[in-house]
Amino acid sequence: MIAKVRLDMNFTNPGTIVFISAFYNRTGLAASARAWAKTLHQAGLRVRILSINDVSPGVDDIDLALLKSLEKTPLEPPITAVFFHNPSPDWLKLQLPEPHIRIMLTGFVGENIPPDWMDICNQMDHFCVMSNEERLNWLKSGANPDKISVGGGPHLWASIPIEPIRRKSSAQKDVFRFFSLGTYSPNRRWDALIEAYLKEFQNNDSVELYLRVNYPAWHPIPGKPKQDLLNLIATLRKQTGSLAKITIDESLGSRMELMATYDNADVYVSADVAGTASVWEAIYRRTPLVLVEEVYQYSPELIKHVFLIKSGKPSEKITVAGDMLAYLPQYRGVQWSKLDIQEIQTTLRLAYSTPQKSRMAMAKSIDVHSRSNYIEDRYLSYLLRVIKKSWSHKNGFSEYRYNPDSGRYIQL
Repeated sequence: MIAKVRLDMNFTNPGTIVFISAFYNRTGLAASARAWAKTLHQAGLRVRILSINDVSPGVDDIDLALLKSLEKTPLEPPITAVFFHNPSPDWLKLQLPEPHIRIMLTGFVGENIPPDWMDICNQMDHFCVMSNEERLNWLKSGANPDKISVGGGPHLWASIPIEPIRRKSSAQKDVFRFFSLGTYSPNRRWDALIEAYLKEFQNNDSVELYLRVNYPAWHPIPGKPKQDLLNLIATLRKQTGSLAKITIDESLGSRMELMATYDNADVYVSADVAGTASVWEAIYRRTPLVLVEEVYQYSPELIKHVFLIKSGKPSEKITVAGDMLAYLPQYRGVQWSKLDIQEIQTTLRLAYSTPQKSRMAMAKSIDVHSRSNYIEDRYLSYLLRVIKKSWSHKNGFSEYRYNPDSGRYIQL
């Protein structure tokens, strides 16, 4: 029998936190994982990291020697394993010293949570999602209410000053740059963004859509994502007859060089179906924003100071199917809103025609608000509360019981 773990009121010593995630690439996931490792370490907690996935050059927004040292932290029980990734049966099989708990930090956009993801998360001691909307979708799909909570995470760039990198003044440049960043995938909704941009700025040679892109390594056909993007642009150019400039940047660069890319953009555009790390990067670099209202409607302080793309008709949806599944295999049948092209055009034109001084004032307001409300202790306290609750649950306390007749959890 495994002994119960005694918890003090403040739970100041949770043993060793083993944080499992990608750490050494330039994805938003890895950037967040690095921020978590730094936050936990600076709080004086015993943390060991276990790095998964690929390693990329150019990770220069953290002390890599620190990360390497955290790979060697001795394991002293009790062990709290935190998996920051997509749910996988491998996380349940990972051998850990006793006593231990397993916590999953994950997310899913849409109502149709994959059954295997749900099963894995319900076998965890606890799991966390990014928003209350996600939490409700997970509960509808059968999540154990006793095991799920909502919380975000820290960001490395919040502690990096804005001043050192000289900002571009568009008044001194020949080209107005709309910037968007991401792994090419249907959930970016770049098809709608590119079409709207080409239509709105057909004969304007002083505007540029700058796409910094990488391609999904998991796509089953090597090279096809790049060809899909090129074909998309060619098709839309033919349909619109537009000569508006589009730049595709596939350079790897470094994280600090990426900051300069934000700083040299006039506006950052996200048409994504969900919130992304790149939006927060733009905020911390004071880059003006074009965002989709539907995605950020629950962030009132944010949407007051951005250019908003109004949501399309609620009845018009895009369903993940066919070739899209090669990019998003876990999202079969998931739906998201179809953006109205004219609404995107109107918003891009508004951002373009707004004086630079006004745009920069908007961006500064968001950054100042975000930094003033950015408290690493908040995220740390949240995670420690989750850890404490998970150990309490492991020790036999539960607020819910599973009812096999209804297939639902009922509150005790």
